[in-house]
Amino acid sequence: MLGQDRAGSAKLVTFRLPRPLVELSPGQSLEAIRLAEHRPAYLDYEGPISGNRGIVTQIAKGDIIDW
Repeated sequence: MLGQDRAGSAKLVTFRLPRPLVELSPGQSLEAIRLAEHRPAYLDYEGPISGNRGIVTQIAKGDIIDW
């Protein structure tokens, strides 16, 4: 999930990844599937996803610049 503004009021751009980012080696890439945008409250959420669909774990936090 990626925030679209520093204030944290815009919806989050969200993707499904085929595997965890931490498994990528430098220079590797993967295709992400764009999902519906999510409420900003989810940017800090960690824990189970309803319906036994998995677990959300934050692996990094920071700012994206110049993209």
